Amino acid sequence: MTFHRMRSRGQEDDIHLDLHVQVRPGTPVEEAHAIAHQVERRLLAEVPGLRDVVVHIEPERGAAQDLDERIRTVAKALPGTRVHRVQAQEIGGRLYVTVHLEVGGSSSLEEAHNRANQLEALLRQSLPQVASSDIHIEPGKQAEGEARAVAAHEPAYEEVRRALDRATRQVEGLSGVHDVVVARAGGRLVVSAHWECDGRLSVEDAHALSGRVEQCVQAQLPSLGQITVHVEPRVP
Repeated sequence: MTFHRMRSRGQEDDIHLDLHVQVRPGTPVEEAHAIAHQVERRLLAEVPGLRDVVVHIEPERGAAQDLDERIRTVAKALPGTRVHRVQAQEIGGRLYVTVHLEVGGSSSLEEAHNRANQLEALLRQSLPQVASSDIHIEPGKQAEGEARAVAAHEPAYEEVRRALDRATRQVEGLSGVHDVVVARAGGRLVVSAHWECDGRLSVEDAHALSGRVEQCVQAQLPSLGQITVHVEPRVP
């Protein structure tokens, strides 16, 4: 079991923590759910000021995915840098990397080119196995700003709920969508929802179901900026 992508917010005596826990791909969902609760209880008991913990369970990843995460971590060392669509190919023991770099839409071409050169140099310095990096420059999205909760009676919430219900019917193996939270940030919808599944499913299979739900909902909601899917074992 390993941890990654930990984020916290709040004051010293009111900390809210979000983290991802990786388990063996064949771990049953029921067992993984128990692990998540155990991690939550342990952290709440031992970390002063911690008030809330959200644990995301996912299957352990392969080397390619780990490299993707390392490249994104390196990019974060440059203030204001955002990257996506990271790809890496190994040829003869060396890595050839392609990264899409987001810069401010009002940035000059010279500024964007300098930022790309900085990122390329940092990748070479931090990852010696990188033989070449191809940086694609794109205008970045505007800052999202503070999120605003969308109430259940608002049309946007009702639209999201219909999309979630359709996804539940279309993705075999999931049921009982609940604990739906909808917010709006920077003109985009941010959604979090929980589904139930057979607790005997492996984490790998449950993770695949989550991906199918995300794709299904995104196809129905053009204004969707982000969706977080929580899959938990079905209560008998």
